[in-house]
Amino acid sequence: MPLFPEGKFFSYLDSPQLSFDIDSQGRLLSIQVLVERKSWQTRGNLKSPAAPESADIRFIDFRDQMPEARIESTSDGKLMHIVFIDGRDFKAYCLTDKLKVEVTYDSHLAGIWIADIEDDRAAQGLTAWRKQMKGEE
Repeated sequence: MPLFPEGKFFSYLDSPQLSFDIDSQGRLLSIQVLVERKSWQTRGNLKSPAAPESADIRFIDFRDQMPEARIESTSDGKLMHIVFIDGRDFKAYCLTDKLKVEVTYDSHLAGIWIADIEDDRAAQGLTAWRKQMKGEE
């Protein structure tokens, strides 16, 4: 799921569950979920934060170990919440129309909300996008 159409990826944040591509300015380029949908926790009352502010969020510790996350979704799998820190007292920001982040008041990533999820069978879309970003078309 490419989030910013321009810029080449610079580094990765990886965990057994997720992989983030980060550009040289610390902007999030893509998120890859590495666990199967059947292992996501289904929550019927899942709702993303309402009307968050727009923000330019940067990942400054992109060579750090990514913490364990819990992946929650609606029963149809179209809305995902990646939870890094439990709680409700977070500031929410809109990165794109389909991506929101929750941040603690001391600027740590608490969660990510992704809407309108579509499957990328065999990662064909991601592979094509990475080749395009590297100029290997």
